[in-house]
Amino acid sequence: MKKLLISIVIITGLIFALITASVSITDFSRVYQDFTKSARIDMPAMEKSKFRIKKFPIPYIIIDEINQKDNIKLKNIEVHFTPLSLLMFDPKIAEIKIESAIKYINHDDVNFLTHHEFIAELISEGALSLQAKIGRLTFIESDGDSPLEIEDFIYESADGITHFHGKIDKSSHITGSFAQSGDEVMFKLNMDDYHYNVSIEEKYKNAALESGKVKIVTDRLSTNLSNLIPDVNKIAHMLSSSENVTITFDIKPTQNHTEFKNILITSSFLSGKGEAILSTDVKHASVVDFSFDQIDLAAWSKDRAPEMKSKDNRGEEEHHHTIYRKFDFNHNLKLNITANSVKLNEHSTLSKVNIAANIGEGALLIEDFSGKIDQEGKFNITGGVVQNSFRSLFNGKIKLHHKDLNDFAELFYGKESLAKNAIPFYLSSDIKLSSVDLSLRNLLLKTNEAEMIGHISTKFIGNNTRTNATVKFSSMSLDDNNFPVMPGMLQKFISFADGMKKPDYLSKFTPIRQINSISNYDLSFDKLTYNGRLYENVRFNLELSPSRASLEQLVIHSGDEFIDTTLTLETNDIKPTLTITIHNAYARANFLSAPSLLALKNRILEHFDLSKINIIMDCSFKKLYDDNVVLEKVLFQAKSNKNLLRISKFSANLFGGRLQSSGSILLEPYTLNFVYALNSAQIDEIAKLFPKNFLNIGGIMSANGAWSTRGEKPNQLLYNFYTKSDIIAKNIKINNFSIDDFVKKINLPSYNRANLSKDIKKALLTGSTTILDLKTSVEMTKGILKTTSAAFKTNYSAGSSAALFNIYDFNLDSSSIFSFYLTAPKNSSASNAEPTQIGITAKGQLFSPKKEATYNKLEKALKAR
Repeated sequence: MKKLLISIVIITGLIFALITASVSITDFSRVYQDFTKSARIDMPAMEKSKFRIKKFPIPYIIIDEINQKDNIKLKNIEVHFTPLSLLMFDPKIAEIKIESAIKYINHDDVNFLTHHEFIAELISEGALSLQAKIGRLTFIESDGDSPLEIEDFIYESADGITHFHGKIDKSSHITGSFAQSGDEVMFKLNMDDYHYNVSIEEKYKNAALESGKVKIVTDRLSTNLSNLIPDVNKIAHMLSSSENVTITFDIKPTQNHTEFKNILITSSFLSGKGEAILSTDVKHASVVDFSFDQIDLAAWSKDRAPEMKSKDNRGEEEHHHTIYRKFDFNHNLKLNITANSVKLNEHSTLSKVNIAANIGEGALLIEDFSGKIDQEGKFNITGGVVQNSFRSLFNGKIKLHHKDLNDFAELFYGKESLAKNAIPFYLSSDIKLSSVDLSLRNLLLKTNEAEMIGHISTKFIGNNTRTNATVKFSSMSLDDNNFPVMPGMLQKFISFADGMKKPDYLSKFTPIRQINSISNYDLSFDKLTYNGRLYENVRFNLELSPSRASLEQLVIHSGDEFIDTTLTLETNDIKPTLTITIHNAYARANFLSAPSLLALKNRILEHFDLSKINIIMDCSFKKLYDDNVVLEKVLFQAKSNKNLLRISKFSANLFGGRLQSSGSILLEPYTLNFVYALNSAQIDEIAKLFPKNFLNIGGIMSANGAWSTRGEKPNQLLYNFYTKSDIIAKNIKINNFSIDDFVKKINLPSYNRANLSKDIKKALLTGSTTILDLKTSVEMTKGILKTTSAAFKTNYSAGSSAALFNIYDFNLDSSSIFSFYLTAPKNSSASNAEPTQIGITAKGQLFSPKKEATYNKLEKALKAR
């Protein structure tokens, strides 16, 4: 036993000594160079790097970094050797551990067409026997993008078979193997992800690909296509589906080409076959032929199950290395695709679709893209696609015949946009299309009843799609619903006023809040019929943006009447805000009298709940009128606060003068409060509001003050009407009263004072007098109008008065004093003329009051003369 222990110690010592000697004798610089050569690193081009040797317990090389510019960059490398090779003084690499590796590649390096060249290089360089562990392997393209990153990549060989595996983006896994038998190698690759599985089996002989098979199963076919052709990314997103599609094909390389034979595409909504002969050299042409029995886009774009959406979201969050490239138009390619059936939606199907195109010299020429629509219609698209440094651009022409415009309206706007009857139509347009914009120029759409011309452009930039359109219609009837979209859109706007008293009313504005685009539609109509009325030359601008819809510069003519208005609905806050702006109008109104205004108030309270919406009004009218009132140059500004309407400005030409006013209207209880100023009004115009001859006095007047009223019926409004105003009037004509004629008569030298009583009575009952100036204050309450301290002047007199007037029984009670000068006695100077006066009272009915005069002073003066 003791001898055995001694033997073990001796043997161990010898091995340790041999290893120590090996470490001392071995030229590890040569080993390091052999390693870099085996890794295909160009030593002269490599930046200077350092290495060190860890000698115990088992020697291995540590390299901090190897960096060959534009080729490869390795960090923290450990090179381990087999123990036997160390004992033989000829170290052989057993395992390589690399913390991170970056491989810099050109675009062509990540190319399925030439992948076999990379595999063949691994085989011919003897790399199948390597053992390597790489913490992170990253491929970097020349533009800085990373198409692939593999973590925990392990590459190991045993018994003639090399296995490798790793993780891609934490959700995908890559596994594969090389099995070598003589000069043949079987290469297998499998990639698994939430959304796809790719398996490749290829046979190599003498380091050259002989044949292969590929199978792809994916539930993201549209996304995969957009990765190859990112210009169709938006369309691919709309057609996203969670259903698996299986694609299988055979691979066979030929000189300057890679052939993909027996291509089969199968799923419940997609069935096709074809072949592709793709050139590996730009000097040679490629040919792609596909024929599809069915393409069901309607099923393809259906909503996915919630659990699948959750899975999709998880997958999307974990994918960070998708690279979008433009399709390369420098490769010559002839493309032929046919499809027996392409289902767009449940109502529309394309049949006998044919696409014939040629690619080359930086452009794609679509020679024919045509087919039938629902058996009765047809379409044809021609044009070309060119590329700039950012994107591809299609420029061409489209022609379309179809049996029903509703099918296309439903495709873009949903079922609510449909007209009640089928609408056969013809469409033609110049079209420009890229991944960021769509433009239709010289657009012509004809139906049996109307014609539409104009242009439409849409940009897909940022978070909000932007659309601008200028379109003119020859005619349209919103009553007959003979054109899609427009009547439904009008009814949508009108419906915002319905159901305001319901608890869920505010939810009606959710579609406005959910608008995720910015649109501007400039629309005009030669003839537009609405509510049985024909309007000509109608135009307006419709602007839509998130939480905002605005109908701007809506101009409608009907006979002599017109309106130019803007309606803006904003839903940023909990309560939406409706702004009504009338830029100009000439219109008849049905709310200019107290009864009609009261009726309007009742309709508002019955059908609307103004506590759920804010209303702002800013209006200007050229003329606003009804049977009795005419307002011109009207300016009106108001804002609602629940049932209270605050009117900050109301001014208008009224009764030949100018009215300026502000105040408020409370709808419940119905209460009006205003301050006002009326300047230079024609009293004859005011008189038109009263019974004939009620106010036949002529002249002009100005008034200012305040008025208010309340009540739910016209008689209550009249009874509760209160005003306090100051009035100035000029040139008022008073009938059945002739004070100036009387004054002139009694001032005659030959006047017979015996006729005084008779002449006063005549002056009180006949003739007329013009009041040159009148200033007074009036107050009205509960139907009683009171004037105090009225001062006036006629041609030959001046005076003051006070009066009470009952508007219910027209009862008048007034008292006036007229002062005037009586000519001096005979043979005296005019300076001795003395003032005198006469008092007059009027009581009783306004049209036949009892008038009495007191004239004692006048009698004394006449006697003294």
